[in-house]
Amino acid sequence: RSWAADHSTTFAGGRARLAPVPPPPITNVLMRTMTIAVGLLIPALFATAAHAADSKLDAVRDDVREHPTEPTPPTSTTTSSHNHHGGTNLEADLIGEVGLWVLTSPWWGPMVALDDTRFDLGWPEAKSYQPPRPETRVVAIDVLAAYQPDGDGVDHDWLYATIDTRWRFGLSGSVDRMRENDDHLTLGQTDLMWRFAQSPHVRFTTGAGVRWLTDATATDAGIDLFYGVEVWPIAPVVVRAQVAGGGVGQTGFGEAWGHVGVMWRYGEIFAGGRWLKIGSVEFAGPVFGLGAHW
Repeated sequence: RSWAADHSTTFAGGRARLAPVPPPPITNVLMRTMTIAVGLLIPALFATAAHAADSKLDAVRDDVREHPTEPTPPTSTTTSSHNHHGGTNLEADLIGEVGLWVLTSPWWGPMVALDDTRFDLGWPEAKSYQPPRPETRVVAIDVLAAYQPDGDGVDHDWLYATIDTRWRFGLSGSVDRMRENDDHLTLGQTDLMWRFAQSPHVRFTTGAGVRWLTDATATDAGIDLFYGVEVWPIAPVVVRAQVAGGGVGQTGFGEAWGHVGVMWRYGEIFAGGRWLKIGSVEFAGPVFGLGAHW
């Protein structure tokens, strides 16, 4: 159609009227584009708001820094007990002793199994693929650096290090920088470490210290306890695992990680998994990293 046809003039009753003119094609295109853009933008805004409301790092802050309400005092009750059997106390003592042996077995068990009850100073004999540590060496340093993606949008840059000595006491520490979009939190630990059982193929460590959580606004701390093991089953493979627990701020935490590495002399590449729970918030995912040993 020509422009003249779209703008033709009709006469009815001696009065001139313009025929209806349809909108140009470009107007239809713009209106449809705006409709599609609004349709896409509104769900995105709702998704962003939902993500902000479900922020895992904010949930960690709430658990760590909230002030718990005062506990309700227990209602006092009067109970009476009658010991009709003189052997009840003996049975309770026996059960208590057995329970204590079982509870402490992760510590004395490896000592007995590895025949390491004399706590000889120094390092166990190293295999060809392990870091060379002569008997006269005083300090040994191990560093692991890893990346852990989280399926819920939190990424972890994780660094773990130990400074051990020939006297079998040392230090261990870690830094976990958690990132969620533009937000971040840093979780760390600083512990006194004891290498309580060892052999050329196995090393057990345990320790206690401080667990801390920090960001730009505050720092919170608590108690940290850990138990770890390293195994060198066959060359050049190393298997590591560690569990830890305690508290930070106003809540508790638990952690477990393990990985399998391939090492040669001073270097290592490894992969595994890590689970972390702070209060009611859980993080879990694979870890990939590199290690260095001196």
